[in-house]
Amino acid sequence: MVRELPVSVHNELHNEILHDVPKPAERLLQTAYNDYLEEKEVLDTLGICQLIVWLCDEIPDEAFQACMMVQFRFLSTRLGGRN
Repeated sequence: MVRELPVSVHNELHNEILHDVPKPAERLLQTAYNDYLEEKEVLDTLGICQLIVWLCDEIPDEAFQACMMVQFRFLSTRLGGRN
């Protein structure tokens, strides 16, 4: 699920906005990964912000979701229509 991101945007995100994203429970990650494999062809076409929304829907961990939404808002603003 790697997406290209300008280095300056990535650095700004993780140096100034969000330092750490908590890791959800292993079982939640495994379920999300299995679902990703089932939908891989479609999911691989999503932009970074669309993928963040999918991850938030897929992984029911409040701390993780909160951090991902911070990233979503930041990247939506910084990338505009390129996400």
